[in-house]
Amino acid sequence: MLLLPYLAAAFDLIENGMHVYLLSDLNRVTRGAVLFSGICTNLKWTIALICLFGSAAFFSRLETTRPDLIAQVEKIRIVHNGRQP
Repeated sequence: MLLLPYLAAAFDLIENGMHVYLLSDLNRVTRGAVLFSGICTNLKWTIALICLFGSAAFFSRLETTRPDLIAQVEKIRIVHNGRQP
């Protein structure tokens, strides 16, 4: 789960590279190149949504199973902001 954002970033780099490659010479635009770029785009957003929903599920579960940990994090946040609990 921790490495998925890096995988999404790699697909984003590939997609952006394909855009630069295709836009620098419009004669390079082929069905396969556009399809490859589209697949990279779809994979990037699929992985990004998996990360988003996975993180939300993790933190919602953490809140219900470890309220002591959430209280410690809240105490650290309050002290860090300059207020005393």
